[in-house]
Amino acid sequence: MTATPLYASRLWPPVRPHAGEANAATIDLLQTLGFVARTGASGVHTLLPLGVRVHDRLTAIARKAFEDRGALTFAAPTLQSRDLWQETGRWEAYRAEGALLTVTSSSGEEMCLAPTSEEIATATVRDHLRSFRDLPVRLSLSTTKFRDEVSPGAG
Repeated sequence: MTATPLYASRLWPPVRPHAGEANAATIDLLQTLGFVARTGASGVHTLLPLGVRVHDRLTAIARKAFEDRGALTFAAPTLQSRDLWQETGRWEAYRAEGALLTVTSSSGEEMCLAPTSEEIATATVRDHLRSFRDLPVRLSLSTTKFRDEVSPGAG
């Protein structure tokens, strides 16, 4: 099976040339060119098909660069347990800033949408090391994060 070439005439939504300002905000240019779409929530955007292609290509370039240096890629969950975040003391710190979105699971466990992956990465490595002979561990992580920042920079 061969891949179908991507022609500008087949893009959705169609690319609309930007006749406006050369100093427009990056997010405005990305939206005009059909890479992203606004969702109505501040700082939250949808990747459109062209944006997904760029994202996938950049991810592949980064993954290859990390793997060439001996790193293995893993995927971490965005939804993480309160216990993990309390170990580092960041549950309270992030909650105090109002930057941690929390939910309660159907079993009553408190969880958060992780703004970063240090906690889960550290716990994963810790739980799988058996000896110092397992070191060094080189991991690469490319995953979705959730940040409820007071003022999202550049959208």
